[in-house]
Amino acid sequence: MTTLPSSNSKTAFGRMVSYLGDSVDISDLSLGTSGSGDDTQITVGGNIAPELRIEYGAGVFNAISEMKVRYELIPRLYLQAVSGVNQAIDLLYQFDFDPNKP
Repeated sequence: MTTLPSSNSKTAFGRMVSYLGDSVDISDLSLGTSGSGDDTQITVGGNIAPELRIEYGAGVFNAISEMKVRYELIPRLYLQAVSGVNQAIDLLYQFDFDPNKP
């Protein structure tokens, strides 16, 4: 996913996105794109609670939209539900690899 400047950016656009998110109680609001070619989507997402993130994507070249909800069960373990053309529920674990650590 490509992300446009968001709340942690120093740009005027980033400050505007941050202000918009704060005004509706959404932290870490982000705007971006995902996919490629005919499957390209414009996405907007943010945290509505410390463990709960929502994201909505709308197709650029088609009328297909997608909604994602991700809940952090424990640190680095997430339950994600996706609804769009296909529906899915996934259990995700986030790995961090640092080649400099022994």
